[in-house]
Amino acid sequence: MSADAPTFEPGETLTPLFTGQILRHHLVEWCAAENDYYNIHYDDRAAREMGLAGAPIQGTYKFALFGQMLDRWLAGRGTVVRISASYRQADFEGAALEIRCEVTERQGSVVTVSLVVVNEAGERTTTGQAIIRLFEEPIR
Repeated sequence: MSADAPTFEPGETLTPLFTGQILRHHLVEWCAAENDYYNIHYDDRAAREMGLAGAPIQGTYKFALFGQMLDRWLAGRGTVVRISASYRQADFEGAALEIRCEVTERQGSVVTVSLVVVNEAGERTTTGQAIIRLFEEPIR
């Protein structure tokens, strides 16, 4: 096992995932992926009419970032059994987000992690938790 391999022990933090700037075309592509074309995600006028500062990043987009982070971290060593998210604050088109993860508990092969999306102002805009079951042997 390399020095960089995860231990899956409480207190371990993952290398953060950085999105880069999330642009309009990302939001439209996500609308297409979900087949959900709610216009506030790509039409500034519609978003402002709803009292928003601009086109919001979909909550499910941020939820998928949690999944991406966990997939990259697990790298075939386990599977996500359950995952949840709580949307605390909207993030808007143009934001660059950081996704953080920390192991909070381990009982045998079952690992619990906390997840958080942090915006450029350092605000925790989405929080979550995942339950992971580690495999006895990694899948390659």
